[in-house]
Amino acid sequence: MGFLVLWLVMTGADSGATDASVAVDLRQCIEMALNRHTDASLAAADLASARAEKTGTRAAYLPRVTIDAGLGYTRLSSPIAIDEGDSTAAQAAGFPSHYFGLSVYQTLFDGGRSWNGATRATREVERKRVQRTAIREAIALRVIGAYFNVLTEAKKVEVLEKALTLSRDQLRLAEARFGIGTGTQVDVALAKVSEGQDRVALERQQQRLRATKVRLNLALGRSPEATIAIRPPRVAPIVPEKPHTEVPSHHAELQAASAAQAVAEVEVRLARGGHWPTLRGVAYYQRQGTEVGQVYARLDEHHDFGASLQLSLPIFEGWATSAKVQAAQTEVQRQKLRRREVEQELNAQLVRATDTLKTLAAIGAIETASITAAEESLVLAQERYALGMGTALELRDAQLSATRARLAAVETRFNLHIALAAYHYAVGNLLATYLPVTKRSR
Repeated sequence: MGFLVLWLVMTGADSGATDASVAVDLRQCIEMALNRHTDASLAAADLASARAEKTGTRAAYLPRVTIDAGLGYTRLSSPIAIDEGDSTAAQAAGFPSHYFGLSVYQTLFDGGRSWNGATRATREVERKRVQRTAIREAIALRVIGAYFNVLTEAKKVEVLEKALTLSRDQLRLAEARFGIGTGTQVDVALAKVSEGQDRVALERQQQRLRATKVRLNLALGRSPEATIAIRPPRVAPIVPEKPHTEVPSHHAELQAASAAQAVAEVEVRLARGGHWPTLRGVAYYQRQGTEVGQVYARLDEHHDFGASLQLSLPIFEGWATSAKVQAAQTEVQRQKLRRREVEQELNAQLVRATDTLKTLAAIGAIETASITAAEESLVLAQERYALGMGTALELRDAQLSATRARLAAVETRFNLHIALAAYHYAVGNLLATYLPVTKRSR
């Protein structure tokens, strides 16, 4: 409850923390990144390429039909004899030639390579699909982190602006007291030092804000120097009462690792197919002659037709097939280890995120009381100084304590959002939580 009170108290002035341009909220930032980021575009292109390759694998087990036609002219260097009844005449040997043929080729058996090639392409499409989902989740996580980092730095700018205003008021008060003889020149000097320190702190904080906006632009797939203004959320983050204790099997990264393992397993069967013979059938129909009508008319006459079976049996190929099988089996083991590594890393992320959520929620309640106490202390120090009972050092110390308490509360507030996003990423429902299904591109 204390953290929620802190949230509502600090939300009021957020609207002025961004640029003067049209502001976007978190959902719009995620949508922008998914539509514009290069990684998302490359993942979509990889998926489209895998689907096209899957279509191409059908050629391996479907028949191949070709039609050939040709025209030529032949002239011999010596004349040929032509029988003309009782006499023989000589004529120069020059004549055209025409050819037409239809051939059908069909692979009858190849050790399962054609079928396994199609299976591999299907599993590769699935791998690219879940990999695209994992990439989109990672993009969203980066956007959420950058988005709340901008809000953190912008809110800190507001806190330091208020601190600078307070320091300037204190400088004017010290100068006024010195002017009427109730203050010292030391108080004026200390007030000037404090005002200068707060101006430097504000300049540095504004630079950090500009740097976080550059990182947000990059996460969104925009130009680094583009102007951006964001709207903060108006509700406190909802920490799950019963968080997950392990990563679910439907997590996109786990599915991508499993799909990569499935592709590697098919590669083993493909490599083993090289040990088997290949059997192909060929059927052909062809006609040829010196006249066009003789070749392309009355196709049922004067033609050749034939069929054959071709058997290719690998006897020795330098152990190349065995090496391919061994390499494929090694890749399967590597992908199994890779999946285990991904699962361990995701579980570690889940543990860290869950612990961070609990810690920040507890700290938030403490910081609510700390801000109240620091502000009360600052008011008392201001009153004592105005009455001549307190010192400038005492007032400065109270001012710094209040500023530090507000800055710490800002960190906790937005870090809780980032930790919550990390938790949802670890359990595999980040986009489902921050972006409704109707808003997500398929």
